[in-house]
Amino acid sequence: MRSLIISVLLVLSLYGLASQAWLAEDAAITLRAVENLYETRGPVYNPGEQTEVYTHPLWFSILVIFRGMGLDSSITAVVLGSFLALLGLMLLVKSPSRPESTPTPFKYLHLIIPFMLAAHPGFRQFGASGMELGLLTLVLGLFYLMLEQNRPAERPGLLGLYLGLLYLIRPELGLFAVWYGFFFLWELIRQKHLGKRQRIVRAIRAAMSILLVAGSWHLFRYLYYGELFPNTYYAKAGLDSYWLQGAKYLFHAVAFGPTAWIIILLVAAYSYLTYYNSPTIQDPAEKSTDWFRLLRDIGAPILMTAYVIRLGGDFMAFRFLLPELIMLAWLARRIFTIPLPARWNGWLSRWDSRPAGTLAAFVIICVIGMFLPVPAAYGYIASERFHFVRKFESQGPGLLNARNHPWGQRGLELSRLQSCLNYRTFRIANSQAEATCMEGMGLGYVGLSAGPEVEIIDEQGISDSYVARLPILLRFRPGHEHSIGTLEVLAKNVIFCETGDRRYDEIMSTDFGTVVRWDPDLLATLPDAENRLKELAAYKKEGSPAIEMLEKRYNITVEELQSRSPLWNDRRMEEKRNCWKSSES
Repeated sequence: MRSLIISVLLVLSLYGLASQAWLAEDAAITLRAVENLYETRGPVYNPGEQTEVYTHPLWFSILVIFRGMGLDSSITAVVLGSFLALLGLMLLVKSPSRPESTPTPFKYLHLIIPFMLAAHPGFRQFGASGMELGLLTLVLGLFYLMLEQNRPAERPGLLGLYLGLLYLIRPELGLFAVWYGFFFLWELIRQKHLGKRQRIVRAIRAAMSILLVAGSWHLFRYLYYGELFPNTYYAKAGLDSYWLQGAKYLFHAVAFGPTAWIIILLVAAYSYLTYYNSPTIQDPAEKSTDWFRLLRDIGAPILMTAYVIRLGGDFMAFRFLLPELIMLAWLARRIFTIPLPARWNGWLSRWDSRPAGTLAAFVIICVIGMFLPVPAAYGYIASERFHFVRKFESQGPGLLNARNHPWGQRGLELSRLQSCLNYRTFRIANSQAEATCMEGMGLGYVGLSAGPEVEIIDEQGISDSYVARLPILLRFRPGHEHSIGTLEVLAKNVIFCETGDRRYDEIMSTDFGTVVRWDPDLLATLPDAENRLKELAAYKKEGSPAIEMLEKRYNITVEELQSRSPLWNDRRMEEKRNCWKSSES
């Protein structure tokens, strides 16, 4: 019967992940860096700019390896992430245990936990999104299995390895590593049977494991990128506090992820029973160990949740609280490993002795959880998959290819234009808040589709270290609150952006945006270039702030450009002028 329950869990999990499979916008940002590295442009977003745009170095490195095998990076990211998420779920199938005791007497009841996690909308959405959640689920599972089977003081090297890997999957798990490192040292001190030298050696082994794994990447980051932290750390406001929005984010995650309620309830029961059983435990050492383990393992998700709340959460529903949910799922299993009150034990034993009814209950709850709706938007918190995929499902099931999204199509058009013009330093900006440069588009789909020759300056600072360090003027949507003005855009030498001077913007308008780069080689390719310059010269006499600004920026006047324009009427330029029309067709 156990095999049947596991088989049903596997089928439902596969359905849950496959039905939500998609390539997330943030995953496409990472994949652009993967493609650039594969094309020998470096692990960067814009070639020539040494900026780290991803926050999951281990996941990035794995994707690079698979890309080197000749596999499609987008499909690989989604399929591999889903597979790893499934493996992580299957680790929860193993019967829970404690380092000093035999496995649980219950054969089936702990299986409700992977059923609930598999049905959770956030887990399904981001487990099959091409992002790092699948890898995180697997490594966190291996870490908690180690805690169930061994005391960390007995496996210091393995402890350091897992903590280092977790930090390279999600940087905020550095707090997780510090927390468990503190309790590891505390446990070492409590090991009276170990000599002083043995304790020091074990502490060094754990520290060396973390340093070799996480420290090696920090060294590479400093030598290659010139930074100790990823650029997204600065772009996402660093350690600024935003408690109110963070509380709203937590409320949203709890309210619209009801299968997590059962996991949280089991964790609460485990915590209560550890306290309830304390007076009945005769051995002081065992009592102390139970309290130590409870404080250590409950404290970690509480600490991580507090950090997310302080940061303000994110605009993507569930995502930033999924690691904490996985931690709680592993803690929930422990209720089946501790002494239970007679009434509890009898009731649970009856359910465990009726596997058919237990399976039916698990399946019903899981299926209901899968089909409960999540709002498309709740304040500044949005269901990201809904906004990126469901609005465009007719373009392709699941949106596994960035080019199937309108932003990806825009990237293709820009790539064709750059290739047709054969124009280097083809730099654009996706600014919309202050300076309005391009039609609304993100950074991932358009960047992955456009390729390395199209450089994109990101308004949110993800791909630009300068923008990432600009002060935030208004807090409203955590992680996406930066903006850049027209002068900053022009300083970046972008090709398209509105100037705010209506007449200038009309004269220099194209299907891709308003041309603001006054490079003669670029202007020569514009359709009706001579007529545009004549209109600019006439408008200049009326007094144009945009023309005055651009003349100073590029140290060239409209009249000088006009004097060069007769030289632009050759066959080669005529062909390039057609590029502006054919790139969108």
